[in-house]
Amino acid sequence: MSATADDGDEHADREVAEGVHRFGTRRVNWYVVEGDDGVTVVDAGLPAHWQQLVDWLDRTGREVDDVVALVLTHADADHVGFAARLADRGVPVYCHPDDRPLLGSHPQSPPGWFYRNLWRPGFLRYAVELLRTGVTDVEALDDAEPLVDGETLPVPGEPRVIVAPGQTPGSCALLLEDRGVLLCGDVLATRDIYATGRGSPSCSARPTRTTTRPERRSLDSKEWGRRRSCPVTATRGAGTSSRPSRSHGDADPAPELPR
Repeated sequence: MSATADDGDEHADREVAEGVHRFGTRRVNWYVVEGDDGVTVVDAGLPAHWQQLVDWLDRTGREVDDVVALVLTHADADHVGFAARLADRGVPVYCHPDDRPLLGSHPQSPPGWFYRNLWRPGFLRYAVELLRTGVTDVEALDDAEPLVDGETLPVPGEPRVIVAPGQTPGSCALLLEDRGVLLCGDVLATRDIYATGRGSPSCSARPTRTTTRPERRSLDSKEWGRRRSCPVTATRGAGTSSRPSRSHGDADPAPELPR
């Protein structure tokens, strides 16, 4: 099967803000954040995306040794992707402790909901893309540096961690305050993997019977608006909204939510 623009790397190396680059595809995104002392990779897409990183490093006169850290917003397979390749090169990988069991469980068999949704055209295209880009080859990681709510990481870009359980128990967003960018992983999405098109920013996780009470609270947009440590519309000076960059969909100006 030949690749199409929708499935392929049309969005590889798209600068969404100064020194913040988006890679992957329309459905699966990951980011590189430039700093004075190297770069931070945020999420690792899928195994086949590795070449995008290598090509970009080469184009910008860098090497893999310039990657200072990999920060995972959560440990789903389409975020862990090529993480093992960086870890094997000595790059520290950051992940919330509550997602460590998931991080160490790859590759996984598809869950029941995966098969139940294959009848949906949009989801079928997503499933085909996952298979073509190596979802079954994602390697487990047994160790990771912990992410702590409110901590500013000592890595290029100095992202601040915002813990937002829901998609997974250890889901996080990363705020690049000086650049007005929120890397929100799967907390928000503009592309519904069950449908065919793109929409407004919305919460991508949905509560289930097993969702805990704290996770349900984190899915409430009003709760995000009330918690100063967890802004969806973050300010960088009067009236300047941060730009959420997601793992499923495009980067857009943040929606105004109650504060």
